[in-house]
Amino acid sequence: MLCNSNYDQGVVEDFVNELAQFNAVGLVIISTTIQDSNLLDRINSSFKVVSIGDENPGMPTIEWHDRASTIKLIQHLIDFGHRKIACVGHHSTALQTMRRLEGYKECLQANGIPIREEYILGVVNNTSLNTGYVRTHELLKLEDPPTAIFFINDYYAMFGYKAVKEAGLEIGEDISFVGFDDYPLSTMISPSLTTVRVQIGHVIQFCKDILIRMIEDESYTPSASIVATEV
Repeated sequence: MLCNSNYDQGVVEDFVNELAQFNAVGLVIISTTIQDSNLLDRINSSFKVVSIGDENPGMPTIEWHDRASTIKLIQHLIDFGHRKIACVGHHSTALQTMRRLEGYKECLQANGIPIREEYILGVVNNTSLNTGYVRTHELLKLEDPPTAIFFINDYYAMFGYKAVKEAGLEIGEDISFVGFDDYPLSTMISPSLTTVRVQIGHVIQFCKDILIRMIEDESYTPSASIVATEV
């Protein structure tokens, strides 16, 4: 069973209730921080759980070097002469996106580039729908628009392509895009998207192995794990 919560804790709770009705024993939580302590306790007591991306107390976590990888990505833009760099798609309840935002800010500061709040835009209406498209339009309409945009993930970047095209501009000539996660679909857009590659297949297999072992062996307590990334 799959569920996209769109950062809505109520949706997470409803999904947990549904899982309980089906007597589920295992659960994978991706890029979601459980803020309600009662819900967190219930999840930990009802299921064997692995968290991917965000750290949740009581759960083993699989994560990648979000902050460090973002620093490398932003430095790549700076090395190509960009100083007006925007960041799109963070959410305060998704710690993984906040670590990427931290890396973005840290790299700008290290290079003596001022952080401009008008260049930092989170998800739209507290959900992920149309964030890349809407935020790119907003940035392009600024009196002093950015010359490059860092998208928290490739999904947002792909929708940003449409906004640039509608504005009559060209990616790579008028503005540069970079993303994160190396989504398979991102290879189908043109020009190609510079992104941080995460070995998703390895992450999924690693997560499955941990979860199965947790279910089969009550004494097994896995620790946090970090998966390498590549820009």
